[in-house]
Amino acid sequence: ISSDSDTLFFTGKQNGDFEIYNKVITARPFRYESRQVQNLVSSSNAADYLVIYNRLFESQAEQLRSHRQVRDNFRSFKAPVDDVIDIFNYGMESPIAIRRFVKHVYDTWQQPKVAYVMLIGRGSLDPKNNRLSPNYYRNFIPVYGNPPSDGYFVNFNMSGFTYFHQAAIGRLPVYTQQEAQDVVNKIIAYENEPPQRWWKNFNMITGGPNRIEQIQYQTQSNEFVNNYILPNPITGIAEKIYRNDSAGYITFNYADSIKNAINRGGLLVNFIGHAASQDWELGLEDPFTLNNGSRLPLVLSMTCFTGKNSEPNLRGFGEKFIYAPNRGALGFLGSSGWSFSGAGNELNKYIFIGLAQDTIRRLGSLVQNANNRMTQDSSNFQVRNMINSYNLLGDPASKLLLPEGPEFVIGQTDYRITDQYPLVGETVTWTIFPKNYGLFAPNCQVRFEILKNGNTFSFRDTTINSFKYFDTLSYTFSIDTIGNYSLRATLDYNNQYPGEDPSNNVIVIPLPLRNISYTPLKPINNSVVPQDSVEFVGLNPQVDLRTTNVKVILQVDTSAAFMNPLLNYSSSNISGVANKVKYRIPLADSNIVYYWRTNSLINGDSAGWSETNKFVYNPTVSLAGAKTINSDSIVTLYPRLIGQFPANSYSGLYYTGSGFKLNSSIGDLQVKSHGNNGNEASYFSMPGYQLFIDGGSNPGLNIVKARRLTGKLIEFRNFYMNSPSSSDSVLNFLNTFDTTHYLMVAISSYSPNSDSLRTNCKLKFKQFGSQLVDSVTTFAAFFTWAFIGVLNSPPIPGAEEFHIPDPSCLNNYCPAFANLNSTFLNTLGTIDLSIGPAHRWKYFSWNRVLPGGSSVNFDVTGVDVFGNAVPLYSGLSSNTYTALDTVSSYIYPDLDLRANIEIDTLSGIESPEFNSLYFRYTPPAEIIPDNYSFIRSDSIVNEGAQVNISVRNYNIGFVPAGVIVYKWTANAYNGLVTLRTDTVYTPLMPDSNYVSTVTINTQGLKDPQSTIDTLDINFEVTMLNNQNDYYPFNNFAFTDIVIVGDSTGPAIDVTYDGNKILDGDLIPARPEILFRFYDESKLEYSMADTAGIFIRLDGRRINYFTSGVQNPEITFTPVNDGSLKTSVLYKPELTAGTHLLQYYGADKDGNRDTLVNNVYISYDFAVRNLFNYPNPMQGNTYFTFDLFASEAPQSCIIKIYTVAGRLVRNVEGQARVGFNNIYWDGKDGDGETMANGIYLYKLILEGSGKTETSIQKLAILR
Repeated sequence: ISSDSDTLFFTGKQNGDFEIYNKVITARPFRYESRQVQNLVSSSNAADYLVIYNRLFESQAEQLRSHRQVRDNFRSFKAPVDDVIDIFNYGMESPIAIRRFVKHVYDTWQQPKVAYVMLIGRGSLDPKNNRLSPNYYRNFIPVYGNPPSDGYFVNFNMSGFTYFHQAAIGRLPVYTQQEAQDVVNKIIAYENEPPQRWWKNFNMITGGPNRIEQIQYQTQSNEFVNNYILPNPITGIAEKIYRNDSAGYITFNYADSIKNAINRGGLLVNFIGHAASQDWELGLEDPFTLNNGSRLPLVLSMTCFTGKNSEPNLRGFGEKFIYAPNRGALGFLGSSGWSFSGAGNELNKYIFIGLAQDTIRRLGSLVQNANNRMTQDSSNFQVRNMINSYNLLGDPASKLLLPEGPEFVIGQTDYRITDQYPLVGETVTWTIFPKNYGLFAPNCQVRFEILKNGNTFSFRDTTINSFKYFDTLSYTFSIDTIGNYSLRATLDYNNQYPGEDPSNNVIVIPLPLRNISYTPLKPINNSVVPQDSVEFVGLNPQVDLRTTNVKVILQVDTSAAFMNPLLNYSSSNISGVANKVKYRIPLADSNIVYYWRTNSLINGDSAGWSETNKFVYNPTVSLAGAKTINSDSIVTLYPRLIGQFPANSYSGLYYTGSGFKLNSSIGDLQVKSHGNNGNEASYFSMPGYQLFIDGGSNPGLNIVKARRLTGKLIEFRNFYMNSPSSSDSVLNFLNTFDTTHYLMVAISSYSPNSDSLRTNCKLKFKQFGSQLVDSVTTFAAFFTWAFIGVLNSPPIPGAEEFHIPDPSCLNNYCPAFANLNSTFLNTLGTIDLSIGPAHRWKYFSWNRVLPGGSSVNFDVTGVDVFGNAVPLYSGLSSNTYTALDTVSSYIYPDLDLRANIEIDTLSGIESPEFNSLYFRYTPPAEIIPDNYSFIRSDSIVNEGAQVNISVRNYNIGFVPAGVIVYKWTANAYNGLVTLRTDTVYTPLMPDSNYVSTVTINTQGLKDPQSTIDTLDINFEVTMLNNQNDYYPFNNFAFTDIVIVGDSTGPAIDVTYDGNKILDGDLIPARPEILFRFYDESKLEYSMADTAGIFIRLDGRRINYFTSGVQNPEITFTPVNDGSLKTSVLYKPELTAGTHLLQYYGADKDGNRDTLVNNVYISYDFAVRNLFNYPNPMQGNTYFTFDLFASEAPQSCIIKIYTVAGRLVRNVEGQARVGFNNIYWDGKDGDGETMANGIYLYKLILEGSGKTETSIQKLAILR
């Protein structure tokens, strides 16, 4: 054997076997290891959730496995990837080992089959680091194919090439333990999020480099929105961020809109457009710039390459969404290779169908369902590519937070109330804004409750129908008594949806009553006090000071925090409607703001501090020339010190010590020089504005002129650079710049047949600080140059970059960037002031300092009584004595003023300064009745009695109250009754009062269903002739009286032809029946009371009227003479025989009396039962008999005879039908006393042409 250089020579037999060894280069295992592996082959194993992980991430794998087992009740199992490789591929690292293992689990482990496969660890397309990429070559969990396809691991058709998913699979592409921990933390935290509004938000984003593709993508996105997001059951909100390049290269705030939408939160982010591996066109380049916290979406990136997650030299766009801590996404579905519009749209649609129609919520199941729906067309290359290339980054078992049913939510601030501090008796409307963060609900039952001392006082139930996302419900009520109240609203109070979480269905808010507050009135907020003393006036709590322990508190300080008040006044000895406190200002300094506030203690309970008011001392603010009615009439507001402006009243400004100037803010100017299409688009970025060179437009040299003071765009120019004159055109444009401008330059794409920049032009660029302009020799060779500069300034660090094509860059095309971080001046700031109410508006002025190119002007908005804002003046620029006296204070009792502090973006060089406002107006009267000054002539009266009531009304306002209307009403059982309305034309002067009196007749005001009724009496005071009231809430006072009903029953009296009868008596066939009704009450009766006083004949009610015509047989007459209230005259014509007459009488309190008579009617003319009594008689006697007749006889004579037949006496009488009783004094016709003996008497009755006689004997025995 011999050798020569790299050749070995030896001899041997022709048919011999030769083995050659080189011990120097022979590869050997670098380590032998003996270890125990997990039993992964046992058929007794079971798993719903299978975790395959690299041991570097063992702690996180166990955390996730345990989470699924506890939270989802999954059979969870974790397997280290090295054990999988040892068992299923003889220890040789290959993705086939994972596929064999998962297939074994699927085929042989216990039923049900594994549903979710979780891979924890990033893979690498260069696991041996052949490309010498030191960053990300490590292969923690192997990937299969290029582009990689994780679907390979869960497809068990070992000979197939379409990897449809037989189990859901996802991967966490983590590279470090910290990344793994961050991702697991995000997953677990997401699933513990409380219901929030972003659960129903869907961020729909589209791109496209030209209008044709933009419209195409928008049409696809709108289809998903209209078919799956907006309709039932999702009823979601679609936030559309669609790229619309009207000029071909400008997209306004497209990137910012995408970031802001994701930061606000969305259940799902859907992007359709073009991309490279690292961005969505021009929309989003780095997910780490997001700030969405725990509001993690599922991202559907329906474009090319954004799903790459195993590149050895860089991290993919999609994986950044996953491993970014405290931001990014819950899951990311993207392609590791190409994506095709048609098949991609189908896959996108199937995901939405799974979410909306199949109620699928787990990420892996959504992808698996959509993936497998497409397998029917897997012979199509595009479809097969979509199935294989679209991979889920994230936990496949993660569940989207959108519930599978309704989820009702109401927060503690989801309401509006017309008055936070209502009065007793005031009508209040409480409006709530319930949300449904789940699926559509056909209806939701809602209960409103008023709680008194924590217990239900009253409630009302209502229903929300077709509850989609949010709704509005209102409850109108009034509180009738003072107490500790709160309001509660409960959604789904009847638990109609048992799967819905009730913990966030209730809102409870306190409802303190304004009646118990010590309300500030004077001095007016921000007003000027010209003297060294001030009088504070506050409205006393509207409680009974005679029975309630009340203390009012007033604090004054020079600090709004009131940490050490200069005045801490309190008093329990108050009276009337207002309390006044005089105070000498301790520091007579016009540069001090004094703050004051009030409070009250009602029986030891605090009503809460009032709003904080302010005043300033300033004796130089003159009231000379003012037409004052009294010292209170005209008020001057003079806000100029920082303490007089609430922090939320000014924006974009800062206080200098003498006034307000425009704020400055840090901002960036950015230039990217690259191509002019898609992910290679060049752009200019300025504060609040972006300009993109896209859609194949504007190749060559692009220049922006920006305002140096504000960073705002002034002008954009494109130079194609294809002629000898192009350089001169550039130079001419550069000559328009001065030192107030920024120059921003970018070369985009290339310009064929280009010309170069001439020397004079390059020299001009150098005047702006360029150091690389000499390198720009052509515009046709994919050079890139980005530059930012200022005329006659040195080079700005980081503001210039130049590149030529280089193999280290993607496609040899290297982008150039220029950046400048600077301070830019805001161009607009505002100050808002609200003033009112007013009796008369006067005028206002303001002080300001105006450098050139700046302005301070005012907008004036009127606010009507309903709170509606109406613009009155805009851009008022004259700062002296702007008149407002033509503004009707009655139509607009309040004014909103806005000061606009502006600088011209072209000519301004310095901020203006707003120094002070001088505003004059007259506040209105403040009329208020004293609720506890009522005087009643009686507090308990019988119904029908009269009561006198008076109350005292005050004006403690600023001007006289002109024409005043005093109105008395009562809350009677049948509604509101107006008792009296007085209009008083004599003005009620400030600090004076007026007594209003009413006389009430209580008849008809008591509830007839109650024996005793409390009647609420209301007193209201208003002003006519377009007068405002400072506090209209306190124009009411309330008292009551007790009305006692009649507890003694009525009485009935009935006569027949003037006579009373007994039951069963005979009466005439045509009697005159008089029915009298008596009642001892003071009430009067009228024709309206016939319903309770009536007659029945033989069970039939006798009507007073028939079809509106009076019944001639019966007459009802109101009498109201003492206790006799009514009489009824009844003249029936009765038939022969027995009749039943029933008489009914009921008084106004429901007390009743009845009378029943059975009577007999005869049309015979006959006498029955003729007797005299006594018989024998001594002195006198009575002749009695029954007369059967239809009417009384015309004559009745009794003739008395001796037994010898001699007539001794004629006794005449008035006979009537029925029982008769006629008296005889026992004397003869001469008046002499009759002698003892036997006598005969004969009764003779004549009538209706008939005569009836009857004879009997009598004896006289003395």
